[in-house]
Amino acid sequence: MRANNTLRIHVINVGHGDSLLVEMPDEAKTPHRPRFGLVDAGGEDAEVKTKTLDYLETFLNYRLERAPALNSSAADFLFEFVCLTHPHNDHLHGMQPVLNHYCADTYPAAMRPQQFWDCGFRYNTISYLALLDFLGQHTEVKFIRVTSGTEFHYDEVEVMTAAPSIDMRNRYDTYGVNVNDASIVLRITLGSGVVILTGDAHFDSWGKLCEEFPRTKHLIYPRDSTGEPDMRDPNREDIAFMNQENQLNCQLLKVSHHGSKRGTSYEYIEKLSPSHFAIACDNDADYPASWKHKFPHPITRLILGEEAGTFSASSVQIPDLGALGSSTATTAALGTLIYRITRGGQVTRVNLGEGKHTRPTVNDLVQKL
Repeated sequence: MRANNTLRIHVINVGHGDSLLVEMPDEAKTPHRPRFGLVDAGGEDAEVKTKTLDYLETFLNYRLERAPALNSSAADFLFEFVCLTHPHNDHLHGMQPVLNHYCADTYPAAMRPQQFWDCGFRYNTISYLALLDFLGQHTEVKFIRVTSGTEFHYDEVEVMTAAPSIDMRNRYDTYGVNVNDASIVLRITLGSGVVILTGDAHFDSWGKLCEEFPRTKHLIYPRDSTGEPDMRDPNREDIAFMNQENQLNCQLLKVSHHGSKRGTSYEYIEKLSPSHFAIACDNDADYPASWKHKFPHPITRLILGEEAGTFSASSVQIPDLGALGSSTATTAALGTLIYRITRGGQVTRVNLGEGKHTRPTVNDLVQKL
């Protein structure tokens, strides 16, 4: 079996939709045992409905070095979680095939998805209700409605839910919350490496998120004659404020809502300060002619270009994607994007280059990884 000792994020090309494989370092007590989770399984096109499932199978064939036709009983892996950020079809369209396959009796309970994370937003669509009904019948998959501050630990990897906030969830029943703002936002860390996956979170969600995870400060007191902090007088003028860790700082950001103008603001991008941006979107030609704009939106391109230092907002022209530099990548242009994040926070990317209707092969992964 092929080993993995880093965090890898696979942004699968499903056209207009999100589908992300979170590949964690192998389980410490069982070397070379693949450990992963799935965040969304979208793509509205009928031809890509099974692409996420096909990609997972190809990934496991690559990691386990098995033939595609090998019986699933010969597999050995940990499918830790499935996360549906919010119940829009471009995020859940391919989830049912995944659950049907990995919850089947051919897999032992230890290799089925262990948890299903839901944002808790009530959404009355046939596909979402069918998904809930399926999970109600498969109680071996633990159903969890997460909120900000929920944490999960997988050896060295921490997965924390940064959104939706409790305040946002308390407003669900009034239907005063846009379903995109109900999106689960995940902060995934390995050592100093940090990834933030955003679903389709809009400005209301980002406002609450930045409020709940501020840049914290602490006091620096002058030392007394013994060298200890002198805290007797809290009003001393020589007490200094020092910034502590920015909890939202990251190296890789999955740009919210396919790069829409409602999911990206310069304020929160500055706070996160990512060095790499991944955008899951479709080709311009594949969007309906009736849509006012394509993805990513021109405003988002301005913001990302300014942050990356490859474009000045004082320019008259909106930058095309090529002008944003190598720090910004879209699935439409480059196919499936695979990011490798080390414990030291170094990020590298490979692109599989396939179209949304094309399935990557094991050989593609062998060559790229």
